[in-house]
Amino acid sequence: MIEQAAVLVGPDSFPIHAALAVGTPVVALFGPNDPFRFRGEEGIKVVEHDLPCRPCRRHPTCGGTFTCMALITVDEVLAAVEQVMATF
Repeated sequence: MIEQAAVLVGPDSFPIHAALAVGTPVVALFGPNDPFRFRGEEGIKVVEHDLPCRPCRRHPTCGGTFTCMALITVDEVLAAVEQVMATF
């Protein structure tokens, strides 16, 4: 199913890795973790907000509200989808 998708949008998890493995473009939403592995990789657009508490690696100092994820807007995700689709 992932291979047949036009684009996969998701958090830092297995599906984004699977999508890249089969050549499906990805919009990856990053909060607690650093997307260092994906810098410069083809077929992926990372959406993230640079906050002083990042990366917390799921040991949040925000009281578990994960502000880093909450700050990601629908408009940012849609723009990232357009970008990744334009390069594919």
